[in-house]
Amino acid sequence: MYSRNMQAIYKRFLILGLLSMCLFVFEYSDKVESVGATAICIQQCESSEARCNDSCATACSADMADADCNSCVQNCNNQFQSCARFAIYCNNPGPLYSPNCGVDYGLHCPLVAGEFNCNSPYSHTGYFLTCNTIGGNQCISCPGEELCSNPGGLPPCF
Repeated sequence: MYSRNMQAIYKRFLILGLLSMCLFVFEYSDKVESVGATAICIQQCESSEARCNDSCATACSADMADADCNSCVQNCNNQFQSCARFAIYCNNPGPLYSPNCGVDYGLHCPLVAGEFNCNSPYSHTGYFLTCNTIGGNQCISCPGEELCSNPGGLPPCF
């Protein structure tokens, strides 16, 4: 069917194609290994989320609305989820961030006639922060000039 010259040319193209595929496979497998070596540690994602939550203290202060606090806390959580999606657990992740605030979710009691009323129809649940202060004390960062559920009776941060 094909002449001897054409068969030789096709044979060379076949060999060249096989060599190209082998080169591609070996090159790709090296990339997979290098991605694993540079993956971010889950502990770094957690530190980043803690740093972000600490920055929400102002958004969760009495001068801000519940929506500002909720948006900030949810944004931090979304960033964490995005980071953790491809993160791995590391035995020695390096220095990690120590958080100043912890995120809590609970009852918000509005100020009605000069007193906080948790039985008011305006009571609702939402986020607030429990933060460490200088000197080792704690305070509550609760948005909207409300009283947030606070079993320890902690003072407001702002």
